[in-house]
Amino acid sequence: MDMRKFSGGIIKPEDLHDGPRREKIVAVSENERYGCAVLEFESGDQLYCWNNYARILSKAWGYDSVFWIDQELETKLGHYHDRKTDTEKETIDIVPISPAKPGAFDGPGKAIAPARAATLREIIDDDIPFAPEWR
Repeated sequence: MDMRKFSGGIIKPEDLHDGPRREKIVAVSENERYGCAVLEFESGDQLYCWNNYARILSKAWGYDSVFWIDQELETKLGHYHDRKTDTEKETIDIVPISPAKPGAFDGPGKAIAPARAATLREIIDDDIPFAPEWR
């Protein structure tokens, strides 16, 4: 029996004190309680994909999570300054390692353009004539 299902957990900053980790994404789901995506890794561990992480990964791999499956990223220990308590705190920094899959982007950070954009005439042209009655 594969015990990763029972031994995995959410990655926290203290899990990265021994150094960065390379992880391969095997599934992406939604956590309704926290309103964020959850990345599930081949190791069995998971990472809450907060909006700042989703922004980083979307720029690297596209906006559709289907393109994130089988992609590798690095999780490493980061720090930030908490202005409320005026202290240095730990966080998790992520770095996408794998290149974007074909079809996700036309180069890093550029969405694929549609085959042909509709003209303004095609967008507003309809069968209803414009005849204002302002009397």
